[in-house]
Amino acid sequence: MNNQLKKSLFTFTILLIFFNSCQDENDDDDDDYWDSPVYFNIDGLPVSLPDGKKILYYHAGIKTIYTSGSVEVNEDSSGLWLINIDGTNPRLILKGGLGNWYDISPDGGRIVFEDGGQIYRVPMIGDSIVVNQIKQLTFEGSNFFPAISPDGNWIVYDSNNESPDGGYRIWIMTDNGTDKSLVVSGRMPCWSDNQKWIYYIGLYAEIYKVNIDSTSEVVKVTHLNETNIYSADNRNPKCSPDGTKVAFESNGQICITDSTGNNLKQLTTDGGINPDWIDNNTIVYIGFNPRGSDIEDFLRNHGTLWIMDVDGNNKKQLTFFNGDVINQ
Repeated sequence: MNNQLKKSLFTFTILLIFFNSCQDENDDDDDDYWDSPVYFNIDGLPVSLPDGKKILYYHAGIKTIYTSGSVEVNEDSSGLWLINIDGTNPRLILKGGLGNWYDISPDGGRIVFEDGGQIYRVPMIGDSIVVNQIKQLTFEGSNFFPAISPDGNWIVYDSNNESPDGGYRIWIMTDNGTDKSLVVSGRMPCWSDNQKWIYYIGLYAEIYKVNIDSTSEVVKVTHLNETNIYSADNRNPKCSPDGTKVAFESNGQICITDSTGNNLKQLTTDGGINPDWIDNNTIVYIGFNPRGSDIEDFLRNHGTLWIMDVDGNNKKQLTFFNGDVINQ
């Protein structure tokens, strides 16, 4: 297995450790197989293309799943895929993928991604990624979670570069990697629609937003951990295209709130991670099959691509596992 694939599978393993641990805390099921392994996701990291018609995602290329938790991988099918939002025409566009996290520019012409703790940019022409034109944008520290601004000119990311205590802080830089500027302490940033605010995960895993023009103006958006610190593990905030709502993960479920932190609602009950907005009314995410008595059915739908309405209705599974599940 090549290093890129090992790294990507490692990323999904960490996500699954988080997902399974959250469910185990609330799961009273005595079935033996639920007490065991961490299972790999079949797909991950969906990002909607600007046209709202296609979704870019990582497919792990798993061909065999064992109930013990191990997998066999077909490296020829592992990598970045595109799929239409109605679930048709899934196709591999880059074997092996691009690092562990990525975002697409508003014009669809560039991808920024993290690989080995550094951030890179690469052109995308149609359905093709021009890998011989990759440009490295960061060189010091460990840098993660890049996101491109609505005007396409800036990238926000988190980094421990120049951090006195090794903690992560939010930085911005130009699309060319110049004019790097520290914003605030935090992780997992994303832009607001008008580019005025950056949402991020801050103290006690709550979601905050900071005014990019006046970084002393910081607003706490969620208030989920005020009585029991870290009871809600919030991750990956994503602002809607019109700026009125924020989707995010909380304890392995997809939640939504408005931009001021009001009207909080949990949208999934069977598990969900990596939300992104297709439009103001539709969210794409990685979903999970309900835990039932059929382990094979559970594993065949473990970490696949789903879409749903902004109110949590009309959930639809887009990708499926067609390999073998072996009880071993």
